[in-house]
Amino acid sequence: MRIYFEKGFLLLLTVLAIVGYYFSAISMENVMWLGVIANVYLIIKSRKFKPMALMFFFWLTFIINLIPYYQDNHDISGGYFQLDIPEY
Repeated sequence: MRIYFEKGFLLLLTVLAIVGYYFSAISMENVMWLGVIANVYLIIKSRKFKPMALMFFFWLTFIINLIPYYQDNHDISGGYFQLDIPEY
């Protein structure tokens, strides 16, 4: 019974993120936070199997790098505004 709850929880997060973003009912920032929640949950669940926990932690580092972009509207690419000058 517990395994079905865990799979259902991850499936619910995935469906909520996809359908909510598709119908513009949920912002990209909320999709990012759903990804953080799902990754933290997967890290906790796979802590006994170290390679998988390391893989989820690696994915989490990519999601965390998006926080300044979606939450504070900071440019994270570095080159976007350099080529936005009319002379170029």
